[in-house]
Amino acid sequence: TSLQLTGRILIGLSNDGEGINGTLAGTKDDLDAYVDCMLNRDVAKASLDQRRADAVVTFREASEQFFTKLNLPELFLSSPNDFKWSSWSKSSSADNNTGKDSENWFPDLNIKIVKEIISSGGAFADISTKDTSVGYLTPQEWHKEIQSLKEKNKKKEQDSVNCGSGDVEGTKDDEVETILIDVRNHKECQIGSFAPGISIDPLTKTFAQFPKWVKENSAESETATSEDTALATTPAPSSALLNNKRILLYCTGGIRCEK
Repeated sequence: TSLQLTGRILIGLSNDGEGINGTLAGTKDDLDAYVDCMLNRDVAKASLDQRRADAVVTFREASEQFFTKLNLPELFLSSPNDFKWSSWSKSSSADNNTGKDSENWFPDLNIKIVKEIISSGGAFADISTKDTSVGYLTPQEWHKEIQSLKEKNKKKEQDSVNCGSGDVEGTKDDEVETILIDVRNHKECQIGSFAPGISIDPLTKTFAQFPKWVKENSAESETATSEDTALATTPAPSSALLNNKRILLYCTGGIRCEK
């Protein structure tokens, strides 16, 4: 509050400290001070006035005490790329008829401690954070994978046409199929995707429904009609969607895919 910021922040404290996620609003200088703080930058080297420098020092002292009590390492972010920025001006507000002042995008500053930043209904709550950084692709690698999927899909469609006419070459049955899954909620999938017609929409309303979808489409699926109903394990058909597949995932900010 010393930085005069408002917004909503979630601090995920699973077994080993999950991370932080949220949205803050304020002046650019106050937000810059917050970023310096979260990146653990040297206050003496940062271009901060006395008010903001004092706020950062006070925050760090309180943060150290907080995480010491929890017996967890203090939380810092590793890169400026972890922050996503949006600019606002009075003229843009007037154009969009928001009727909001720059300091009133949120009524206050609300910070909550939760077990999971995005709830999986407890299914992924015990995953270690050290295991959530595995499997990343660079933007260049991701683009190459998407292009390859599009080309394979185009060839598959052409083979289907040729098959109908009796003119088709043999295919490699030993090649592992790659599938693309959009881990966002259905309403977000409807807005757009990396590869329309290729990416798979699990049709979920919340992330808590995603683990059940995975089980239902894997070698063994567990189905329950309600939280009060015992899980009944039933073998999935040999053609289960996720069986023996190489899987690419994407979501809004990476939290769901990491899980």
